[in-house]
Amino acid sequence: MEEKTKQTQGTQEAEEEFEEFETWNWYPNTQWHRLFANIQQEWLEDVQVTVKADTPLSAEPLETDMLLLSSISKQWTEAQRAKLADGIRDTPTAHVLIELKYTQSANPEAFLQTGAYDTMFRKVRDLGDSDLASFLVSSQTPQNETLELLGYHLTEKPGVYVSDHFEMRRVGFIDLNTLSDKPHNVAFKLFASRVAEYRKAFEMVEQGKLGPLSNSLYLKVAGLKQKRLPGEEPMTKAQLEELTPEILLEEGKAYMARMLHQMPADFMAENLGDHPYVLQKREEGHVEGREKGREEGREEGQIEMILKLLHFKFREVPQVYKIKVRQANETELSRITERLLVADTIEQVFDEI
Repeated sequence: MEEKTKQTQGTQEAEEEFEEFETWNWYPNTQWHRLFANIQQEWLEDVQVTVKADTPLSAEPLETDMLLLSSISKQWTEAQRAKLADGIRDTPTAHVLIELKYTQSANPEAFLQTGAYDTMFRKVRDLGDSDLASFLVSSQTPQNETLELLGYHLTEKPGVYVSDHFEMRRVGFIDLNTLSDKPHNVAFKLFASRVAEYRKAFEMVEQGKLGPLSNSLYLKVAGLKQKRLPGEEPMTKAQLEELTPEILLEEGKAYMARMLHQMPADFMAENLGDHPYVLQKREEGHVEGREKGREEGREEGQIEMILKLLHFKFREVPQVYKIKVRQANETELSRITERLLVADTIEQVFDEI
């Protein structure tokens, strides 16, 4: 019985590993760190956290595919922590270097490389231990042997690891597949390798669990969903290599257009009538309507006043002139009013109008 249980667990683990491989193997040459950086940039811009992709290590044109998150404050503010992933939001400094591994596994070489970047960045920028934190972020869950070899152990935060080894003590590790599903982690979880994990992240965005998002960010996430979820037609190698934030934005627009086109009007009225965006637009429509009504009211009053003055001055006002007054625009009404004061005949009032 015990051996059968082990076999079942082994089969399940193998299936999970295959699912993981099947997912990330679709995207061999995509610049995932730039897509990752762009999503983080849009997500964090309203809390004054800057995001730099391909961070230069020195004044020379030596760059890496690492991200640099920075705040002008020495520590993260509460508003910033509310949008930063576990591990990063807990750092005592507000400057974090991030190495994302998407298609490659988080092997010992990746950890050591991140440590080397951390050391080089600190040396070139003359930063102390408390000035910078560095993280290796992985879309794929590494082997336990790798974590044990480098002294990494799980913190109280799921998916967040720290190391006791002197060489790796400055490099934290975040496993996107086991990171918690809290809203502040969702922008990271979108890039997990396990379908079940990133599907939950997309659902949280769609359910509004992250609060209001900019149109651009929402559409890019929608575009990323179309590229990531199984069942979509696989992209060619050339398409994968050219996948950019701009393409995600266009994909998102196309997806939303299809959704709205297919959505029944009754469903929209019954289920979207109390949506904050709909309510906002409805209120804007009321305000616009009130302004338009006031404007139309002023024009109508001006028309009635001109007709009364015409009757008072010329006694008889032919129907053709009444029609001209009622069809006149704002500029023409002003011209009629000016001429009415000096004209000797009604024909002179409406000359060239």
